[in-house]
Amino acid sequence: MKTIVILGQTATGKSELAFRLAKALNGEIISADSIQIYKYFDIGSAKPSKTCLKEVKHHLINIKEPNEDFSAQEFSLQAKQIIQEIQSIGKTPILCGGTLFYIDALLNSLDLIPQIDPKIKSFFDDISKGQVTDLYEWLKIIDPKWAKKINKNDKQRINRGLSVFLQTGNSLTNFFDKKKKENFFKNCIIFSLQISDSELEKRITQRATNMIDGLIEETLNIIKMGFAQTKPMQSIGYRQALMYINGKITKEEMANSII
Repeated sequence: MKTIVILGQTATGKSELAFRLAKALNGEIISADSIQIYKYFDIGSAKPSKTCLKEVKHHLINIKEPNEDFSAQEFSLQAKQIIQEIQSIGKTPILCGGTLFYIDALLNSLDLIPQIDPKIKSFFDDISKGQVTDLYEWLKIIDPKWAKKINKNDKQRINRGLSVFLQTGNSLTNFFDKKKKENFFKNCIIFSLQISDSELEKRITQRATNMIDGLIEETLNIIKMGFAQTKPMQSIGYRQALMYINGKITKEEMANSII
């Protein structure tokens, strides 16, 4: 039983297609969204409705507290285990992608990269609390392909590349290159959804307009729970809502920034 992978930009209809395929093919859905894994972050991450969750089994949604870490490597490991479990009962695994980095990690077997020693991880985490320019320049020397692929201010992925190299003596790119042709990729049917730029803009604008008030209320509740300084709060939508709540931008500016 092949794994169906659904890719596409925000608002291209990935979740709807995944749900319809799951109903038609007796499948189960695995979320590949880096925010949907967190509890309480519902509106901004466009989690499936309670009705959808009831009608079709979903995985990797609401599995972490907002202050807990969850890496692409962990996603790859858990997603493979879930896919095997779904296939073992004769059902179709349907991977619905929101975070391309997660999908890439799974298809390229990032879970096979050795776990990093916490001391090494902590070392780079401490250094990167300040300026990350020097770390990024170092990464460009030891792993130029990985450096080119990520944002120069992405502390987590810069640290990941440096940590892997320090622990193993090999670049993260080398691990990716060794695993790219693993059988898992060959056992997938990949759908990449595309719509016109005008239609995409229309959908994103409509989605942002519909969720603004609910997103602000949800963000306020998350702040009250003590999760204002967490990683998911820095994602698109929540970051702007937090700025609005703190009086840094207007509601109109918040909406335009999300769009």
